[in-house]
Amino acid sequence: MTDFLEEELKDPKAVKRLRLHNGEFSDLPEEIGLFINLEYLELSFNNLESLPGVVCKLENLQKLHIRNNKLIELNENMDSLKRLKMIHMPGNPAIDSVKVFQQLSRLPKLEKLSLGDCGVRAIDPSISKFSNLRVLHLYGNLISELPEEIYGLRKLQVLDLLRNPIEIGKNVERFQAKGLRIEI
Repeated sequence: MTDFLEEELKDPKAVKRLRLHNGEFSDLPEEIGLFINLEYLELSFNNLESLPGVVCKLENLQKLHIRNNKLIELNENMDSLKRLKMIHMPGNPAIDSVKVFQQLSRLPKLEKLSLGDCGVRAIDPSISKFSNLRVLHLYGNLISELPEEIYGLRKLQVLDLLRNPIEIGKNVERFQAKGLRIEI
């Protein structure tokens, strides 16, 4: 299974970016854990139902793309990804979004989160713990109201709620007063 990584495995510490998209992977080889300096990982358009545990060993990972998989959950060890700044995972409609919000709320550096087209019905109150979140893409979901906790996100600059059945009305004024760009 690691033939496709032959070149990268010659000097795994030098690998900073790895693209394993369109591969129909349902799991990843343990050798991925050898890429200890990996900062960017692309796993989009595969058949992953959960984030393989080996990804959570990549302590230097900053950007993770896992869109259009078959994700039901992430991984209970997500909190080991202390340097993760961005996770892009739209197109995973079976994901347990409550669990995702709770798991990701333990990532102190997370700045950008994309959960578009994921069947999200509500924004979990754990959103209040996303202290560094600047961009939140929730387009194409089933969100009909915003929790009070979202107004406490001091660094939030972009909130994308396009294609959601939400009546934003008075909430727009609250966000605009903060200088937030809201897309509805």
